[in-house]
Amino acid sequence: MTSDEHSTKEQIRQAVVRVLGLGIEPESLAFDEPLFGGERPLDSIDLVACIVTIEHMFDFEFPESLSFTEELRTIDAMHAAVARFGRARLERA
Repeated sequence: MTSDEHSTKEQIRQAVVRVLGLGIEPESLAFDEPLFGGERPLDSIDLVACIVTIEHMFDFEFPESLSFTEELRTIDAMHAAVARFGRARLERA
């Protein structure tokens, strides 16, 4: 993982912890830890909060056809989606 990738993952992790009010240190949330359907009692409203936050942070919109619960279930998955869909937006511009 490059330092840019790690930095982006760290930004996402910090935002998720803050937006969801997890009350933990961001470093204690592993990049591959499931956010939804795991031990954390997060719901669809929490998922929407994450989506909106990430879209604003990186200035793009996820496609409506995206399976959010699958493609945004971990910090790693969120990072991959940002790389894929954010890059597509930049290429269209």
